[in-house]
Amino acid sequence: METVLRSKSMNSKVGRDMVYYFHLHTELVLSAEQLLLAREQGINVSIDKEIIEKLTKFHGLEKSIGKAGMKALRPHLHFSHKELWEVHLLDDESHHHH
Repeated sequence: METVLRSKSMNSKVGRDMVYYFHLHTELVLSAEQLLLAREQGINVSIDKEIIEKLTKFHGLEKSIGKAGMKALRPHLHFSHKELWEVHLLDDESHHHH
């Protein structure tokens, strides 16, 4: 990821957005895992306002980073298919709470 962020031609705002995207993605994966673990234990947990706000920021960052930036960033994220699915699960459930 450092290589992506060191590019001299890259806009510094896009670089900051990429770092924030990475952190937010990690937070969302952890939130999804907590939600799934609670449900496995029979605890009825729903998506809260904070997660919905993070998902909104997350999607906004994808747009501001742009297709080329996201293509450059994705190989450096190192998230498993399961973790990507977990974020997708949060996203789907957040739309049911609007």
